[in-house]
Amino acid sequence: MSSNESPEDEADEPRGVARIDRRTVLKGAAAAGVGLAGAGALYRRLGTADAKSDHERALELVQRDDVTHRAAGDGRWTDDTTWEDGERPDDGARVHVPADTTVEVGSELEPDLRTIRVDGALAFDPSAETRLGVETVVVTSDGSLRVGTPDDPIGRDVSATIEFVDFGAIDTDDDPARLGRGLVSLGPVAVCGAATDGFLPASTPPRAEDAAVELASEPEGWSVGDRVVVAGLEPRANEDEERRIVGIDGRRIELDEALYYDHVPPADDLDAYVLNLDRNVRFTSETDAVDRRGHVMVMHPSVELSNAGFYDLGRTDKTRPFTDPINGEAIPGAEPNPKARYAVHLHHTGIDRRDPVSISGCAVWDSPGWGYVNHGSYAEIEDCVSYEVTGAGFVTESGNERGAFRRNFALRSEGSGQHVDARRIFGDREPNPDGNTAPVDDFGHGGHGFWFQGPAVEVEENVAAGHRHYGFVYWNRALAEAPVDREKLSSERGQIANFPVEYLDGQADLAHSDLVADEPGDGAFAEHGDHGDGQNDEHAGHGDDGGDRHEHGAEGHSGYIPSSFVRLRSFRDNTVFASGGGVEISRHMFGRSHRRGAAYSVVDGLTVYAVGDFVTHWGSIDENHGDLGLKVKYSANLLVRDSRLLGGDGTGMGVHHNDAVDNLLFEGTTIEGWDVGVRAATGLAHITDCELANRRNVLVRAGRSGRWNAGPQLRITDTDLRRGPIELELDREGRFWGLLAGDDHVSIDGRTVYFDEQAPDYVPFPDEGNVEAIDGTDELADLLDREEVDPTILVGKTNRELADEFSYPIRGELAPRSAVADDRIEGGRLASATSEAIVETVDAADGDVEPPMFVEEGEDAASGQYVAPRDAESVHHPPPNGLARYAIDVPAGEYRLWARVVAPDEESDSFWIRIDDGDWIRWDWIHHTRSWRWARVRDSENDHEPVSVRLSGGEHELTVAYREDGTKLDRLLVTDADFVPFGPDS
Repeated sequence: MSSNESPEDEADEPRGVARIDRRTVLKGAAAAGVGLAGAGALYRRLGTADAKSDHERALELVQRDDVTHRAAGDGRWTDDTTWEDGERPDDGARVHVPADTTVEVGSELEPDLRTIRVDGALAFDPSAETRLGVETVVVTSDGSLRVGTPDDPIGRDVSATIEFVDFGAIDTDDDPARLGRGLVSLGPVAVCGAATDGFLPASTPPRAEDAAVELASEPEGWSVGDRVVVAGLEPRANEDEERRIVGIDGRRIELDEALYYDHVPPADDLDAYVLNLDRNVRFTSETDAVDRRGHVMVMHPSVELSNAGFYDLGRTDKTRPFTDPINGEAIPGAEPNPKARYAVHLHHTGIDRRDPVSISGCAVWDSPGWGYVNHGSYAEIEDCVSYEVTGAGFVTESGNERGAFRRNFALRSEGSGQHVDARRIFGDREPNPDGNTAPVDDFGHGGHGFWFQGPAVEVEENVAAGHRHYGFVYWNRALAEAPVDREKLSSERGQIANFPVEYLDGQADLAHSDLVADEPGDGAFAEHGDHGDGQNDEHAGHGDDGGDRHEHGAEGHSGYIPSSFVRLRSFRDNTVFASGGGVEISRHMFGRSHRRGAAYSVVDGLTVYAVGDFVTHWGSIDENHGDLGLKVKYSANLLVRDSRLLGGDGTGMGVHHNDAVDNLLFEGTTIEGWDVGVRAATGLAHITDCELANRRNVLVRAGRSGRWNAGPQLRITDTDLRRGPIELELDREGRFWGLLAGDDHVSIDGRTVYFDEQAPDYVPFPDEGNVEAIDGTDELADLLDREEVDPTILVGKTNRELADEFSYPIRGELAPRSAVADDRIEGGRLASATSEAIVETVDAADGDVEPPMFVEEGEDAASGQYVAPRDAESVHHPPPNGLARYAIDVPAGEYRLWARVVAPDEESDSFWIRIDDGDWIRWDWIHHTRSWRWARVRDSENDHEPVSVRLSGGEHELTVAYREDGTKLDRLLVTDADFVPFGPDS
């Protein structure tokens, strides 16, 4: 090998490419950032797939046969002796820096170059004013780029510029993937400018006509002439104000022009912000034509970018779908719009590194796609700013990323004007050129501050402002990076195993679940219906002791799980304002509801204020996707703690959700100034120790739930409800199951809330037209235990008559006449206050249990154990043995019986029940559920009436006998109170 050839020159041949890319995959898990254990397997599976070809294509841009100027040895760029034949590179040159050679840029170079291939080192003198104009720079895995270092950054009094020059349209004959025109690095990169504060709060909010701003602290690195922007506060207009600094005196900066707008937040403890956009290390494009700009893509884990500016970079245009999908179908005939050409792009540098990639103190200004992108990498991005980035300022792209985003500011993203799901692959959706959409799994286009496909990064103390859509979005279904069956991508649940089990934090149970796959990319489980692995259950609350054993990670375990089941690593003290919505969380733990509160995802210390409408690309307002503090879709197990969701003008909704949400908890949170504070979620929702002050504090809509999606289970405790009521709405054209089954419940401080429509003399279905508009006749037949049913049998009957004849009045229960009106409730009444309720609860496993009833292990049961028969049935009469006996001690009174059960289907949905030596009660037709749920004991021989028993004071025996195999018993509850139990601990 000659001295002018580097080891990587062999990469121009196919054999050399395979050698290099395999090494890269094994070193950095470049194909998917999956960890060393899985990288070899992934390499074998991918073969010559796209992830490998990025390296190959990069090297093809700078083949040695095309070189016009090659460095002969170490030296400064401008020294003739540095170059072979003493010829310095001129305009259009194709330059090669061979291995073991360092070339230093020490001045502002005039020639505009075509390419530079770096197998050695390309360095910039940190003490000199420097400029390099080049179309494409490729740093190979043996080379390095140094524009300042952490120990010797570019001096504060000088600047270093790399300008990606424009030689016209990209030549697709030489560069069919359009990878060139920018910096593409397969080797180490250090870019370090002078330390500069990216943004600071003002000590006093600036107002219109102010020509100076007093900052909260003295700014580091700010200079006269710097470009700053004062962030606007108006969500429905762009009131950002760009200025130049003309004077600095301590914390006071003087502006070249007085401000036009007020920048005063709605509360004294909220801040106004000033961003500094200038850095003394600059990467920039010569042209502003989107399809000819430069971009920065780094594919090596040894990267440090600090205090650098990236201006007018990126070619991926998020105003329209990309045109090179791995899955799905692009718009036919669309102008090329390749993905992955972003301003600052960490591309598969690996997630299994001991030390993260570091990006700090940087600025991205004006990019048509994304700003900072962590793609299959382990990176910490801190103290950076993005401004006028079209799609999203900060991004995790595929779902398996690790690292952190801390103290960053994303300001102003115009976005596509389409909602977050508009370009996802779903069913048989086809490209729609008129609507500018295509099913290609193109995300993060709506105009967001932060977009997280991956949940396992720490997101702390960031600010998002001025965005067309939500400031922060978690959309946690994994991105498919190889061809995948369309049906898997259409599912709302994660089915692509992409996250290494070894990196789980506090979810050790997942390491043993059927979600685990041996290799990344595999479907992790077979379909189990909406409730997934069958381990779902209600929750007592986030503080449940049952989570303690899951607080340790999964070290020592191997395999991969879908990232959609990984809890949020940290989302703390983040702020959103002046945007078309606060935060959206979607496809997060969907289908895996559980009661282990210690493993919940936590939104901690979130502040949202001054948000407004989401305006679509058609110019219309989409009320379902804007003017919201928090939106949750297809998600479960989420705690919102110590947060503030501030509306302001009495429009919009503090918390919104779709009908596929379970276990949404609020603690210590203030929600005020909205039309609706909280729309009660389907499934379990707790609001504890909160403050609500809205036109309508809580909106409860009942009547739409079906057999498998429970209605709201809302519990409000120790909460200050001011200004507006809890508004109850019954959808009279909903579903029979939701209207009659009684699987929803609302309570305030332990007192049941009843709808007005539950009054005994209320007639729910006055004429046939009412029942004809209702869905779910088959569910009505199941509810009434009939083969077929004519819904008109319900017409004209009062709730009392429905209860007497069918056992099902509206919401399954009559409102007691003792229920009282309450100013906090509109459309309903509150159970009367009573003396201390008597509640006796026993674990099924603690009784005297005899075969064929057995105590079984089950971590989702309240105590970790439950009772069920083994291969035994006694359908027609109570069995003589196989009993489970329980002692209860209660004062004299009238009592209701409840049991926490699993009744999976019509052949496994019953028990026999007896009190003392009384008659046996056949309890059949328990509501079918694959997860633990409280159910009221009913007498199926007596029109399925709820069981109430009068007991004398003292000890009694409650006996349960098996009836059908497969029905499971977790807990029993005896109470004289008018309430519905929640969770395992009631």
